[in-house]
Amino acid sequence: MNRQLIFNSMPPFGQACARYHVSIMVKKDRTQGFTLLELLVVVVIIGILVAIALPNFIGSQKKAKLVEVKANMHICQVASESYSTDTAGVYAASGADLGPYYPSGSCAAGGTVGNYPANPFTGSADIPSAGAITNISAARLQACGSVSGAAGNVQYNPIADSSGSNSAYAVVGMDDGGRSVAGNSGLQLVLSNQ
Repeated sequence: MNRQLIFNSMPPFGQACARYHVSIMVKKDRTQGFTLLELLVVVVIIGILVAIALPNFIGSQKKAKLVEVKANMHICQVASESYSTDTAGVYAASGADLGPYYPSGSCAAGGTVGNYPANPFTGSADIPSAGAITNISAARLQACGSVSGAAGNVQYNPIADSSGSNSAYAVVGMDDGGRSVAGNSGLQLVLSNQ
């Protein structure tokens, strides 16, 4: 029965009309809306869903930041190879020397410094720091976390040959705890020309 029919069926005047109208209004308010119990059930269900999804979301964020550290390591590796190409096979003595070979740099030794990639954990553009790796093969066999440094930073390690010329390099990246990141085998990831 629609509202028009209800009003047409009501008595035209008097107290009965007012009572009838009030009872319809009360009944109408009671049928639209939710009870406290229904609202509590919805809140509990949303809480359970958040409790399940939040750890997965946080884990995904950490994985994405580690992938970004590995990408920053690769950018450092490409810059090192470009430097070596321009300097007759000699690699840079420090991460700062690679600056012109980063994106938007002049791509010439000693030239205009490019844009260093952002550290995913701090958001700042970090120059690759100096590392202490001297033996690439041994470093690749170490467990991840063997090298330490600043969270999200990339370390550049020039390695000199017997003549004192930098003939190799090693690039290592740090996770959120400042420990070296892992490669596919669970061992320390070391990017190099060897």
